[in-house]
This record gives sequence, C-alpha cells and structure tokens, in this order.
Amino acid sequence: MLILNNYILCDRYLSDLSPLIDSSYSHELSFLRAKVLVHRQQDIAGEYLRQLIESPLPDSIHIRCRLLLCDWLNETRCETSTTIKQQLDTISNSIKNLDTSSLSLIFESYLAMAHFSDNEYQRLNQLFHSPMFENKRLLITRNQIEVVYILRGLFTSVHKLRILLNTMSK
Repeated sequence: MLILNNYILCDRYLSDLSPLIDSSYSHELSFLRAKVLVHRQQDIAGEYLRQLIESPLPDSIHIRCRLLLCDWLNETRCETSTTIKQQLDTISNSIKNLDTSSLSLIFESYLAMAHFSDNEYQRLNQLFHSPMFENKRLLITRNQIEVVYILRGLFTSVHKLRILLNTMSK
C-alpha cells in the first residue's frame, strides 16, 4: 500500500514537473528522478523553511514561509501542536502590521488558523472516542467508585471509634 501511495505521489509530481523534463528522457528515468525529488523535499522541507524564516525577508514573504511551514508541520505532524500554534501566533502578530494591499495574505493566514483549529478538533475528538481513552475513562470511574467506598469505610471506622471512645470515657 505504501509503495502504491509513493507511486501515485511520484506520478503526480512527475506530471507537475513534465515541462522541466526533457522529452528525450525515458519515462522510467523521469519517474525515478521525480521520486528522488519527492523524497528529498519531504526530508528537508521543514529545515529549509526554518532557515528561510531566519533569513532577512520582506514581511509578506516571511509570513508566506511561516504559513507554508505551518501547513507542512500540520500535515507531517513531526512537531507538537504547540509548535504549530506558536508559528500561527507569530503570523497573527505579523499580519497586524500589514496594510490593506495584503488582504489576500491576511485571508490566507486566517484560513491557515482555521485549518489548524479544525485539525486539532478532529484529532482531539478522535482521541476522546478512541478505545485507549475510553479504557482510561472507565479506569478513572472505577477508581472514583473505589475511593468513595474507601472513604465510606473510613467514615464508618471513625464513627465506630468515636462511639467506642465515648463509651470508654463514661
């Protein structure tokens, strides 16, 4: 299944790159070249974007790089949600300085924030409905019931001890 997915992905990139590939290349060679490009992009995309963000760029390009990094992080899940949220917070602060000529970039930023929120909601919803979470919830409920029984037992023991002490003191 993984090989088939890689094949479909590489085939898609091959069609995207076809204007750049000489027609004298064999299809197999073109396919292998596209496959190498795809794997290289997946491995270095995040680091490359981080380096771009650290370099001096105009605000609009800087925001676009951060948006692209957020999309990449959101898709690969190679970082925590907190990291993505920090990037989105930085974007949110940066778009406050943009003028009305950048409305499309501002709109794109809000879409990225909505996309992240939607993905987080779906992830948490799946987690809450997962068997692992249900088992933990059942375990917590069971422990709470046990605590109630133990506290009742302690209360009963303390009550009996008080009665005993009262009878002994008389």
